[in-house]
Amino acid sequence: MESGTAIPSPRCAYVAVWHHSKIIVFSGFEESHGCLNDLYEFDIQSLTWTKIEATGALPSGRWGSAWTKDDTHLYINGGESDQQVALSDFYSINLETYEWTEMPSLGTP
Repeated sequence: MESGTAIPSPRCAYVAVWHHSKIIVFSGFEESHGCLNDLYEFDIQSLTWTKIEATGALPSGRWGSAWTKDDTHLYINGGESDQQVALSDFYSINLETYEWTEMPSLGTP
């Protein structure tokens, strides 16, 4: 993990979740870079941002994903790509290890 002043760029349509006194921010759309798949953590105690170098099967850049969270994982589904294609993939990330896993999808999207 990079630490300190790694502030995320301005963006819209991102995912943000609260986890153990931290705000986790994933993806979104930025005018100059398009769809993003970066991951940041904001520590409420120290008021610092950290850019997370996640491992595993990273999702592609996207914005507008559906998401939910449990005690240990964030789950994202779909969103839209830079090519304005609706995505139908499904991923989870372990919020302790920051490892992504692509989840199997059954049936026709």
